[in-house]
Amino acid sequence: MDLNKHDIKRFLVKSSDLTRKKLFVEFYQPKSQFLFKKLHECPYPLHSLKELSNRMFDGPFGSNRKVDMYQDNGIIPYIRVKDVLPSGIFLDELKYISQEKHNELIRSRVVPGNLLITIAGRLGTAAVFPESLKEGNITGHIVGLELSKEINPHYVATFINSQLGQFQAIRLGHRTTRPELNLSEVGEFVIPVPPRPVQDLIAQIMQDAYVVRHKKLAQAEYIDLHISDFVLERLRINYIEVENAKYFCISIKELLSSRFDIKYQSPKAKNALFLLDKSEYSIKSLGDLIEEIHYGASVKNDYADDGIPFIRIGNLKPNYLDVSDIVYFDESKRNLLGKAFVKPEDLLMSRSGSVGIVAVVTSEANGFAFGSFQIKFRLFKNSANPFFIAYFLNSKIGKALLEQQKTGSIQMNITIEGIKAIKVPLPAIEIQNQIVREADEQRTQATFLRNESEDTLLTAKARVERIILGEEDVT
Repeated sequence: MDLNKHDIKRFLVKSSDLTRKKLFVEFYQPKSQFLFKKLHECPYPLHSLKELSNRMFDGPFGSNRKVDMYQDNGIIPYIRVKDVLPSGIFLDELKYISQEKHNELIRSRVVPGNLLITIAGRLGTAAVFPESLKEGNITGHIVGLELSKEINPHYVATFINSQLGQFQAIRLGHRTTRPELNLSEVGEFVIPVPPRPVQDLIAQIMQDAYVVRHKKLAQAEYIDLHISDFVLERLRINYIEVENAKYFCISIKELLSSRFDIKYQSPKAKNALFLLDKSEYSIKSLGDLIEEIHYGASVKNDYADDGIPFIRIGNLKPNYLDVSDIVYFDESKRNLLGKAFVKPEDLLMSRSGSVGIVAVVTSEANGFAFGSFQIKFRLFKNSANPFFIAYFLNSKIGKALLEQQKTGSIQMNITIEGIKAIKVPLPAIEIQNQIVREADEQRTQATFLRNESEDTLLTAKARVERIILGEEDVT
């Protein structure tokens, strides 16, 4: 369904078509009107979410919802917006609340089969509370729905996550400050209700697509994780990892000639340096290779629809930049961004959170700005292949050396001086280039798998939309 021709910024609306409830431009956009028309032309009866629900509820607000009630382990999972994804509830980073707190918040209790929809932060993402969890609770930024028994909740989640549901979330959720939905607005979502076998088919198509996508992404991630190991093999460095010990001895001479902290003196870091020193290639400090280095811009997350592309820490992946979800700052913010712009072959390193992820800037990101949790450094021309340096820094030895340079007692980070101090092997440029070419072949395979995974998802989404609109016969 190509919506580009209906995505018009300037248009006329008859006064008779206006409603007192919503006077925002977004509510009357031609794209929304076109999609509503498609929904009303579909062969299945339309119902509101309120009509399909036995019960609708949201999570606690105010004093009933405090971060200090979160627990890393427990019996009652506390579902947050970040846990609700189109592919389902993300289980890897769940937080929990106590049974006592759960009993206090019993109104927002969720059980398997309940539909969860995000209403703030990330608007209108839907997932079904899974059978693998006995029960749980939700934050105030999520609405829970107990649907009628004849309705497949996975079908409704598929619909909400499709274009046919997302335009309604945007339309109903528009505010003067930030987009958000309330319980009443969620109930206004209009949904076609095909016979149960068709609902089940639509739900299964998307569930199968997410399974295939997950497998392909896992294969791509496996390749990415082993590319840097391959680089160590080509450098003929046989890395055997040494676990950090709580107790170890060092000489007074070593202690007086370097930093006092345990991280710097750790056996893991010393082992990495020992293996590096045994390398047949010359060893250089990164500082000897760096022409320019500085921190990113510290600016508020006041993003715009277009303007200056802005690289966040989440865009940094080992060895490459993922700009598929790039955000923008208005051109008026250019002066605030200062020198925080990149050129092709610059290297970016995360300096907080997941410290030490290194990516190389490619031509597609030329002129992008970058944030304060990153450090950019540019190598002297012909001093080293920046992709080779990135591959090495993302390897197990590189990670151990980065770990050694971290500072901070609570939240660890890395400084410009720490980056300059990191040791790297430096074979002849011809050898570096050859290693990069061989590693790039593997990375291309990983990229192909990622693209395939997204194509699988897009194909499935397009098909279920056709089925919902009656454009594909499944009888």
